Amino acid sequence: MSSTLSGTGPNSDEVSDRLALADLVACLAFATDAGDWSAFVGCFVAGAGVDYGSLGAGPVEEIVQHLQQSQSQYLGTMNLVGTHRATLNGDQAHAETYVVSHHFRQESDASWDDEAGTLYRDEFLRTAEGWRIARRVAELRWFKSDPCAGGWI
Repeated sequence: MSSTLSGTGPNSDEVSDRLALADLVACLAFATDAGDWSAFVGCFVAGAGVDYGSLGAGPVEEIVQHLQQSQSQYLGTMNLVGTHRATLNGDQAHAETYVVSHHFRQESDASWDDEAGTLYRDEFLRTAEGWRIARRVAELRWFKSDPCAGGWI
């Protein structure tokens, strides 16, 4: 098992794996912001279990419909991927990632930025196509809604 704080330092395979995991999490954020739900599902193994709290829990292929419906109320979103920590164990890995997301919406004459701070706990599997998420749990840490300048660029 490879530790997140090993005293010997990572080897090149471990560095490659860590970069691939971080890239997969970033690809998922970009797919969400683009509303590319096929790419979103492609970040997971088939039938992966996801738990997005109030947005639903179950196989990713079913939950993505709830996410798509929820996202449709916004003019746009921006998911900013922050601190990411991964632990590798052969063809399996675990990671925790903080994400701050902005959801822009228009309501009557006002524009709003719904901001959320979320901790994602992901379990990964190495597949023939590369690393994929096998299980994801989202833990909402904070939420606020602020008025903002109108328009989505």
